[in-house]
Amino acid sequence: MPPRLRKRAKVTYTEDDDTKPAPTKAKAGGSKAKKAKSDGAVARRGDRHIRGKRGGLEDMPGMPLDVLIEIFGFLHPRDLLNLARTTREFRDFLMSRDAISFWKASRKQVEGLPDPPPGVSEPAYANFLFFNYCHGCLKTGSHVMIYWKFLARYCKACKTDCLVSNTYKATGAIMSEFRALVPSERSILNAVTLKDGRHYYLWYQKAEVDQLAEQYNALLKSEPDKRRAFVLERIASVEQRHKMAAALDEWHEGIKKETLAEKDALRDERVDAVLEKLRAEGWGDEVDRMSEQAISRLASLDGVNRPTKLTERSWKSIRDAVFELMEKVRADRLEAEFNHMIKARLPYLKAVLFEYIHSQWLLDRKNVPVTYASVLDCALFPEVRAVLADDSEDVTKESIMAKLTDLIPPLVMKWMEERKNEFRSFVRAGLSGTDAASAPEPLDLALVAFKCHCHSSNGQRIRFPEVLHDRCFRDPTTRPSNDPYERAVAALSVPYHMVPVVERLYQTRDSIVDTRYLLRREVIKACGMDPDTVTIAEMDACDARLRCRLCGTLARQEIHNWRTAQEHGLQRHEGYGMAETDTVRGYWERVPEEYAAQARALEVSIVKQNREKGKYPNENLVCAWCWSSPNNEYEMKAHMAQRHDITQPQLDVDWFLDTQPFSVWMYSPIFADFKSTEKAQVDAGVAFFATF
Repeated sequence: MPPRLRKRAKVTYTEDDDTKPAPTKAKAGGSKAKKAKSDGAVARRGDRHIRGKRGGLEDMPGMPLDVLIEIFGFLHPRDLLNLARTTREFRDFLMSRDAISFWKASRKQVEGLPDPPPGVSEPAYANFLFFNYCHGCLKTGSHVMIYWKFLARYCKACKTDCLVSNTYKATGAIMSEFRALVPSERSILNAVTLKDGRHYYLWYQKAEVDQLAEQYNALLKSEPDKRRAFVLERIASVEQRHKMAAALDEWHEGIKKETLAEKDALRDERVDAVLEKLRAEGWGDEVDRMSEQAISRLASLDGVNRPTKLTERSWKSIRDAVFELMEKVRADRLEAEFNHMIKARLPYLKAVLFEYIHSQWLLDRKNVPVTYASVLDCALFPEVRAVLADDSEDVTKESIMAKLTDLIPPLVMKWMEERKNEFRSFVRAGLSGTDAASAPEPLDLALVAFKCHCHSSNGQRIRFPEVLHDRCFRDPTTRPSNDPYERAVAALSVPYHMVPVVERLYQTRDSIVDTRYLLRREVIKACGMDPDTVTIAEMDACDARLRCRLCGTLARQEIHNWRTAQEHGLQRHEGYGMAETDTVRGYWERVPEEYAAQARALEVSIVKQNREKGKYPNENLVCAWCWSSPNNEYEMKAHMAQRHDITQPQLDVDWFLDTQPFSVWMYSPIFADFKSTEKAQVDAGVAFFATF
C-alpha cells in the first residue's frame, strides 16, 4: 500500500489571534496605486474561471487499499502506467510484484489482447503496446515504427543502431554444429524484412544477437547436450514469438479498424448535426434535395470532417464556409436540373431535324443532304433555344415538336448559307492572283479542295459541302462558357466513335485551301478541261480516263478517273508536281477512248457484281436520316435501331449506296496465254486485256 501523504492543515485566524502573521511593510517609494493594482490582480486571479477540475487525485494516495485495488482493476493499462509515472510512491507500489494482479486485471479490460510472452513484464508489455516512443531515443512521432517480433519500437535513426543484418559472428558456430536443426539464422533469431534502397533484407535485433552470442559462448566448454538443449529452447522461443507477433498484428489491425469506425461514426454524427443546423437556419428544402455527392462534399469540408461532436462554438466557426458551400450546391443542383431538361428535350429536336433531312432526300435522291447542321448546331439557334429552354408548366412534347417543325427548315438553310460564305472567304483568299478567283461560285470549282491543320499529311482532300461533315470540324471537346444553356448543349458533344458526326457541334477552324498544287491542274488539263473554270459536276460527268506514266509498264496499266488520279498522285508521288516551282510535268496521260470506254463499262460491271453478292467494297452505306456511314449492313441495321428506332430499314428508303471512285487495271494480252493472276482478274470481270 502506498504511504499516506500528510495533508497540510488549513489555518484560520481571528481578528484577535496573536499568531496571525503581521502584514509586510511596503518598500520605500511604493505607492498606494501600485498596491491597489496588485490587490485587484490577485482578486481577478482568484475569480478567474479555470477549465477542468483541479486536485481530483490529490487525495488518492490516502485512500484505503481496497478502494485503490477496485480502482486499479477498472483502469486501462495505459492509464495504469501513466499513474505509476506520477509519483515515486505510486511507482514503487505499482512496480512491485504485489501489484501483478492489478496489471493482469487491467490487461483483461482490453478485448482480444494476447498475454505477454515469457520474460516480458506486464508494465513493459503495456509500455510497448500503448506508448509510441522509440525504445532507443525515447522520441515520439509518426516516424517511429513498431516491430512485433522484437517487441520494440524504433525511429529511423535508431533502427540503424539497434538492428543488424549480419549475424554470422553469433550464429556461425551454432549453424556449423547444429546444421540439421538450424538451417538459417531465422530459426534461432527473430527477424523482420525491411526495404533498404531498392532491395529487401532480413534485419535482426542487435541486443538479441549479442545476447545469443554471449549465452552460446558460455556453453562452449559444456557438454554438447546442453548446447543442443539451448538451441532447441531458442527455436521454440522464436516460433512462439512468431505466433505472438501474428496475434498482436491481428489485434492491432482490429484496434485500427475500430478506431476508424469510431471516427467515422463521430464524423457522421457531426455531419448530421450540421444538417440539423442548416434546417434551423432555413436550408431545410435544400437539405432534403441534396444528393449523396452533395452530402459527401459537405462532409469533406474543412471543419465538418472532424471526428468530434459539434458545439455552438465550432458551428459559429464553420457557419460561413458551410453557407458558401450550400450556395454552390444549390447552383449546381439547379444547373443539373436544367441540363436534365435540355437533355430530355434534345431528342425532340433530333427527330424533327432528321425527319426534315430524310424528307428532302426522298424528293431529289442526291448524295448530299439538304443541310449539314447537326442537332447541337440547331440547339444553339436563338429561336430553338427559346423553345427548348422554356420552363413553363403548359409545355408539352407535342407543342415543342410543333414549334420546331416550323423553325428548323429556314434556320438550317440559313446556317448552310453562313457556312458557304465562311468557306468562300477561305477560297477567295487561296485563289487570289489566279483566273479562278473570278468564278461566280468558287466552291463549285474542281480545283478547290480543303484540308485542316490536323490532317496536313498527303491524302484525299475534302470538298465543300462534305468538309462540313469532317470530324476535324466537329470537335467533341466541351467549350468553356458562362452560359448554362451552352454548357448543357456542349456537354452532349461527347467523343464516342458511335456518336454520329451529325450529332456533334460544329467548330470553326482555319482551313487550308488546297488549290496551289500543280497536280490537280495537270490532272484536269489531261482530261481536256480548263482548271480555272471547270466545276466538280462537269469533271464527274467527264468520260476521260488517265494513266500514270511513272507507274505504268508495257504489261500493266492502272486506269484512273480524275478523282482517283489526284489521290494516286498525292499518295504515290508526293515529290512530283507538288509545288509551283516543280518542273516535273506531264506524267498523266489520257488513254484512248477505246480503252476508256472499256474502263467505264468495267466500273459499272464491278459495282453491279458486288451488289449482287451483297458486298460493297467501292461504295459507302449512307443513312438517309442522319448521313452517318456504317461499315456494313449489320452495323447499318444496328445504327437504324439505336438512333432512329427503325427495326427493318429498307434500301433506297432509309439508307442508300454511294458509289466511290475507284480505278481498274488494263493488262497486256501476253498474260492470256498462261495461268496468271492477271488472267484470273480478267476472268473474274475486274480487269480487261488491251494492246497498248
